[in-house]
Amino acid sequence: MSCELNMLKIKKLLIAFLFLFFAGCNLFGSDVDVELVEMKMGKTFNDSTEVLSDLTDTFSPTDDEIVLWISWDRVQGENNGIIEWHTPDGKLYLEDEFQFTATDGTWATWHKLPIARTDASLTLGDWIVYISLKGKYMGKKEFKITGTGSGDI
Repeated sequence: MSCELNMLKIKKLLIAFLFLFFAGCNLFGSDVDVELVEMKMGKTFNDSTEVLSDLTDTFSPTDDEIVLWISWDRVQGENNGIIEWHTPDGKLYLEDEFQFTATDGTWATWHKLPIARTDASLTLGDWIVYISLKGKYMGKKEFKITGTGSGDI
């Protein structure tokens, strides 16, 4: 009788272990924590090569645009997010919704804020961009639009 009880305990432990293993592998549809790995800003982005250049966090009113590049990790399937560009006084200036489908766990997205010949060129100071994915806040990046200094990094 005790041999049968031990076998039953072993079977229960094995089932519990397999359940935890498969749950950890995301086979039951639980969300894996997506990671925002890196954020960079620049003035130029080449769409064909996906290279961001003129890296900086300080922009001029005459710059054509700000390009925000974001690297994601542990991301799978359909994803949607929001980029919120906020002026120095904290007001929402522009909201950019985006979607992508990731298949290998990593992905990069880029987002643009036009400056030259827009109201942004008239709004000098310290701006903030907020990033969310799947309704979850992922991070923020501060930058400047100023009439002085290059800010190149």
